[in-house]
Amino acid sequence: VADLLDRLREVGAGEQVTVLADRAATHATLDNPYTVADLLDRLQEVGADEQVVLLADRAATHATLDDPYAVAFLLDRLREVGADQQVATLADRLPAAGMFGRFLEVADRMVQYQFGREPDGCPAGRWRWEDLE
Repeated sequence: VADLLDRLREVGAGEQVTVLADRAATHATLDNPYTVADLLDRLQEVGADEQVVLLADRAATHATLDDPYAVAFLLDRLREVGADQQVATLADRLPAAGMFGRFLEVADRMVQYQFGREPDGCPAGRWRWEDLE
C-alpha cells in the first residue's frame, strides 16, 4: 500500500491517493509495527496529514508489541511524524508487554520511575532492603 501511494502520487492521481490513504489509515493491519511505521512515513510524504493522525492513533492503541525492535522503530516513526500523544499512549502499553526498559526511555522517565513501577502503573516510592519481606 505504501508503494502504491508513492506510485499514484508520481503519476498525479491525487484523488486516488486520497481514497487509498483513507482506506489504509482506517483498515491497515497493525500486526507488523515495521509496516505500520513505513505506512506512516508514506502517508506523511503524500500530504495525508489527517490519515497520519488516524493511523497513529490506531497504532498507539492496537499495534502488536511482540517484537521490541519493531516497536522501537514504530516509536521513532511516530516521533518523526509529530505524533507525540500517540508516542505516550504506545509507551504506556510497553510495561505490560515486558518492555519496561523501553518505557523508561520514552520521555526520559528514568527519574520519575527510578524505584520501579507499582502494579497500578504509578511510580514506586523509595524503598530500603529492610522494607522487603
